[in-house]
Amino acid sequence: MSYGVGKKDNEYARLVCNVDASKTVWMALAVAFAMQATGASFKTVDAAIMAEWETLYANGIVPQKPRAT
Repeated sequence: MSYGVGKKDNEYARLVCNVDASKTVWMALAVAFAMQATGASFKTVDAAIMAEWETLYANGIVPQKPRAT
């Protein structure tokens, strides 16, 4: 299966693929930004991230299956 990010054919993929940062850094940035932007708790942000990850995986955009909750 060809995944969207691996194709590098959209703005999202080009941004993600051109930043030299580990997955841990990306995750920390995502959580920090979401909490700051929304004022939501970590628990709420974590649930939203997991839901989005499931959507990205289900649509073949990312190859990593979401962790079990």
